[in-house]
Amino acid sequence: MHLKRKIANARRALLKKNTLESQKMCPGLKKRILRPGFVNIGIKTSYSSEDHNLGLKLKNAPKNFGRAICNFILSDYSEPYLRNCIQKYQFSGQDFLKYIQEKRKHFQGIIEFRSLLLIESNDSELIQQFKLSFQYLAEIFIKFFSVNWIFNSRLEYKLEYLKCRHKFLRRIKNPRFFTPVS
Repeated sequence: MHLKRKIANARRALLKKNTLESQKMCPGLKKRILRPGFVNIGIKTSYSSEDHNLGLKLKNAPKNFGRAICNFILSDYSEPYLRNCIQKYQFSGQDFLKYIQEKRKHFQGIIEFRSLLLIESNDSELIQQFKLSFQYLAEIFIKFFSVNWIFNSRLEYKLEYLKCRHKFLRRIKNPRFFTPVS
């Protein structure tokens, strides 16, 4: 244990000496010691590893959120909210559930998620009603049920999914601006 402490102190002293020497050579360059052996020289790049890691952590987020929303709609928990949609838009609940079930099978990512939300000019009136109902139920899921889903699922990056819930809510409310989450 004593030897490990001596080695650590020697490394710190060497690192401090190297830092001071480089500051003498380039006085305008500020250095910051992050941990022994690593030095940040104060240059901010446009692409950092933290941004890259966050992008990888949320790579499948649209797919996971979309499938979870579809599963929520197909479950019994959405029944009171689904009744409101059926009364408002006057469509068959069974047809809507079949539509969601079919879309869930082919859900691969952000493109399918956006297409479920965005109403296009060539959509029939029934499909437009289905999309508006999906949007309403997705908002309900994100607001009230997503925290429970995140913590009871096998997601590895639970904290990142919690942080990006509001981004998904914004994108669901405005599907024209639905872009990749980062």
